Amino acid sequence: MLLGMSQSDIADRIGVSRTFVSKIELGRVGLVEATADATLKKLAKALQLDPDTLRQVRPKRKIANKPRTEGTLSALLTARRVELGLSQATIATRAGVAKSTVSDIERNGGSLDSLIKVANALDLDLDVKPKK
Repeated sequence: MLLGMSQSDIADRIGVSRTFVSKIELGRVGLVEATADATLKKLAKALQLDPDTLRQVRPKRKIANKPRTEGTLSALLTARRVELGLSQATIATRAGVAKSTVSDIERNGGSLDSLIKVANALDLDLDVKPKK
């Protein structure tokens, strides 16, 4: 409990659900990406922070809910995105796909078409060759 406030207290003050506050704390939702500017300002005020300071806060995020095996294509794509310092939302915009599609690909899912678009957005070439 920060400043003696529960998630419910903060949610009530800023006009969002307690679940939304929980997701922010757990890094499951991007604070800046998913929060309207007015809500971000209300949250900053509730936490007694400057809005610009709050915008810079980046909690450690869980990149995937199910584990990836090191060396898989999804692990490579995720590592590349993190290396570039880009969010899933940014990659989705660059690739012309939904953010959920990028998330699916990073969890070993998604279609081949989407996979190619995401790889291109990450400045990666995919080279598929027939087996010898």
